[in-house]
Amino acid sequence: MMKIVLKIVCSLGALTLLSPNVLAGQNNTLFLGKLDLRAKQPIKELSQISTDLAIADNPHFFDRNHLYFTQVLGTSNELGADVFIWDLSKNSMRSIVRLSTNQPALAQSPKDFGWLVVREKDNDQSELRAININGNPETYLAQNGGGVNTSINAHQFEKSNWYLYAQNQQKNQLKAYNTKSKKTIVVSQLPQGSEYFSVSATGHLIASDGSKLYQRQVISKGEYLQAEGDWSPMSIESEFCQSGITKTAISPYGEMIALVCSK
Repeated sequence: MMKIVLKIVCSLGALTLLSPNVLAGQNNTLFLGKLDLRAKQPIKELSQISTDLAIADNPHFFDRNHLYFTQVLGTSNELGADVFIWDLSKNSMRSIVRLSTNQPALAQSPKDFGWLVVREKDNDQSELRAININGNPETYLAQNGGGVNTSINAHQFEKSNWYLYAQNQQKNQLKAYNTKSKKTIVVSQLPQGSEYFSVSATGHLIASDGSKLYQRQVISKGEYLQAEGDWSPMSIESEFCQSGITKTAISPYGEMIALVCSK
C-alpha cells in the first residue's frame, strides 16, 4: 500500500475525492478572502463565491487568477457535482464540466493541469488515471487490487522535491516524501482532528480540525524538512467561517485564501 501511495504523492499537487458523505453535507459554502500571515487577523474581507443552497467543496488554485471548485447544485438526488472556475480578475464564475461521485477533485496532474480519475474495474480493482484539462486521458498512475487510496491530501513544498502529505490512516501524522532521494519522513503531528491542510509559498501550513484553523511554518533544513514552533490558532476578521471550516486553498503567491465552511 505505501508504495502505491508514494507513487501518487510524487505526482500531485492535491488529491481529494468526492464522496457520498461529502455530497450529503449541508450548507457547505465557499468563501474567498485576503491572506496576510504576518497580521494578527491573517484572513480578511471574506466574500461568498459559491451559489446559495449549493454544496461547495474541493477548492484549488491552478494559477493566481483562477480558483477551481466543485458544487452540487440545488437539492437533486443525483450524486454528481459540477466543476466551476472563479475568475478573480473579472469576479465571474462559470461551469466547465460535470463529475460523477467516484471522480476526484481537481489536482495537478504529472504533465498538465487537469483531473485525476479513479476508475473502478472488475474484481474490486481500481485504476488512477490523469486526465488533462480538455478531458483527454493522459497518464496511467497506479493500480491497487484492494482499491486506490482516496484520502490523500498532498502539496508540493516550495517548488522543491518534497511533497507534504497526510492520510487519515496514519495517526494524524504530517509526512513528507522526496521524489529525488525517495526518502519519507514525519514532519509533525497535525492538530487533533485535522485531515486536510494547505501550504503557502513561504512554507506556512494552514490546517483545519473541522471547526477552526491553525498555522505552523515548515522550513527546509539540510536534507530534511523541519516544523517550527507549535500550531497556533488563526483569527478571521469576518462574520463568516468562525466555525465549521473543512478545507482551504492558498493562491500561488499567498495573497488569497479560499475556505469551505458552514454558512
